Amino acid sequence: MRFFRKKEDKEESEEHNDLPPLKFPSEFPRYESEIGLSDEFHHPSPKPTPPPVSNGSSKLSEEDHPSFSTRPMTHQLGGHSKRQAEPNGKTLFVKIDNYKEAMRTMDKVKSKLADTEKVLNRLRDIKQEEDRELSSWHDEFEDLKEKLLSIDRELFEE
Repeated sequence: MRFFRKKEDKEESEEHNDLPPLKFPSEFPRYESEIGLSDEFHHPSPKPTPPPVSNGSSKLSEEDHPSFSTRPMTHQLGGHSKRQAEPNGKTLFVKIDNYKEAMRTMDKVKSKLADTEKVLNRLRDIKQEEDRELSSWHDEFEDLKEKLLSIDRELFEE
């Protein structure tokens, strides 16, 4: 690639200038907008801000500017972060799809907890009934044992 042309190149390019010169009209057609400028696009110029009021002291007091509390940064392991609701009552925004899904999940969990509670209550009742039965069998066994011992004593004492 050449950066500078040789003299012969100039002569060749002059030979190709056989094209007629371009003619431009003296006046271009005017275009009138059908849509006039509306007030929507006119914005009033901003009002100048008033100069700051000086009360004579150049030092800023803590009452004029809020102080910010600092807290150390905590490093969380695992790359997962948990967001906790702020206790100061800030509003928490959640996508409606996420909210609906969370509510459906909560309803399912509540339903399963209710079912589990019923099953556990039934198991407790069965266990109590089983304990009563075992206790009665144990009592009957002890009675039979006592009767056998008494019969044995009576038979062999004579």
